[in-house]
Amino acid sequence: MTFERRLCSAGVAVLALGSVGLAEPSAADVPVVDQSQLLAQSGQAVHRMRDVGQTFVPAVAGYLYGIEVLASTVPTTDQVLTLEVLDLSGGDYASAPVIGVASVTEAELGGFPAALDPSSVTATYFDLSEQAIWLAAGSAAGFRLTSGTDVAENYGTSFSATDLYPSGSAFIGTVATGSDIAFKTFVGQEFLLDDEVERLDQYMLERDGASALHSARSIGQSFTAGQAGTLTAMEFEIFPGGSTFPDIVVDILDMTGGDYTTAPSLGSVNVAHADVGPFPVGLNASALTGTVVDLSSLAIDIEPGDALAVSLSTASITPELYAFGFRNVDRYPGGTAFVGPNALPTTDLVFKTFFVPEPSGCLGLGAGLLALAGLNARAKRRSSAAVSGGRAGPRA
Repeated sequence: MTFERRLCSAGVAVLALGSVGLAEPSAADVPVVDQSQLLAQSGQAVHRMRDVGQTFVPAVAGYLYGIEVLASTVPTTDQVLTLEVLDLSGGDYASAPVIGVASVTEAELGGFPAALDPSSVTATYFDLSEQAIWLAAGSAAGFRLTSGTDVAENYGTSFSATDLYPSGSAFIGTVATGSDIAFKTFVGQEFLLDDEVERLDQYMLERDGASALHSARSIGQSFTAGQAGTLTAMEFEIFPGGSTFPDIVVDILDMTGGDYTTAPSLGSVNVAHADVGPFPVGLNASALTGTVVDLSSLAIDIEPGDALAVSLSTASITPELYAFGFRNVDRYPGGTAFVGPNALPTTDLVFKTFFVPEPSGCLGLGAGLLALAGLNARAKRRSSAAVSGGRAGPRA
């Protein structure tokens, strides 16, 4: 199965297929640097046990096109470096909702100069230009850098030695440091959006383990929709094993009742062994790198806050088994992984969900951050969504 539609997002997002880089602006809208702190005076590590971030206050109202930071690796890694844009209107960095996301691989890192250049991009640029992140002047925002790397194979970024940026602060974990990351934000005024493109909604990108899938062992993940529209696809890390295996059954469940074991099915699709793979180390927010499952035939409409789950099963008999990427630290707040009927509260499946939005444009991006308006509510079609292979009741 090929999945070649252009990807973009309103809120938490994915870029067009391909590498992350500075997007070519239209002639009518050249992005400008809004907020910046250019000096790099000390290094700070980013790895699976340690994230860093920065708060800032926009001075110019507009769409957040991108963020530039200094980034390097020590010594090398096959994990991605992810930047999450935060809505800090609630005032709490630790619990701030994520409203945008982009990732780069080690190969996509930019330069590592002694300081950022105020007039050109010389370091690592995270492209957010297709994500419809509107920032009002004077609003509270921020970003966080995360990675699933081991401690010995970490990314690094640069901080100032003192508090040189008056409108925010750097963070290590959830603790303000009294210093600032070397960064620049880019803002533009145009955003052209095609309503019929897939966009990323929910995700867990980082892997530090794997879990087997075979006839005696099903696995799953609950998740909470963050946008309104139609669920169209999911992406997973799946190791295809060796020879030809039976299909994987991907079943979407309605978790409104809160019980995974009895949640009714909204429909299912099968994934053939030939369509499985590759098995990257973590998924990339900016490209399709794993196994993409097309769910558009199920016509499952979603609204913010809808409780859903995916159940994965197969008739494959061990030792011929599939393996799925897992994250053994609970970094996804909207759900949890399951093995058989048992919830694993501190574990998540590595996954991404995609949706097509409501017909009239962008969706809300959280308190204090504006988005394109005019969404029309529509009734759910869940009662007619089931297709062959759907099931309800307990699952092994």
